[in-house]
Amino acid sequence: MNKRVILNYLFAIVLFGNFIFIVSCKKNPIGGTGGNNTLVCFPQHHGRSIPGDTIYIKYNAKESPGTTASSYDATIIGASGENKVSCPGLKEGDYYVYAHCWDSTIHQSVYGGIPITITKTEGETDIYVPVTE
Repeated sequence: MNKRVILNYLFAIVLFGNFIFIVSCKKNPIGGTGGNNTLVCFPQHHGRSIPGDTIYIKYNAKESPGTTASSYDATIIGASGENKVSCPGLKEGDYYVYAHCWDSTIHQSVYGGIPITITKTEGETDIYVPVTE
């Protein structure tokens, strides 16, 4: 074989390899509804679980969008007296979870948030949401 034929074969192999690499790359998932994941949020004030009144979720976010409800994509009201709030139907991706609760031991509203990344395609993910005065 001459050099030109060999170079053409090498070029074809490299081109094919790059094509396979590009096609097989998986995009980072964007969070949102329509998935099979459930976030189970446990608000904690000074390390103690408290009933979760309201959980706000921002999709595709790693930082807090603020403290107003309109800044979030979803609002989930917790069951009365429960120390957890379940947020079902989420896709893989990044979320910012913000909790607004009432701590009956100090008779005061407490709030706070935390970023979370869901990497699995289905199941439950427990998270502890730190809240403070």
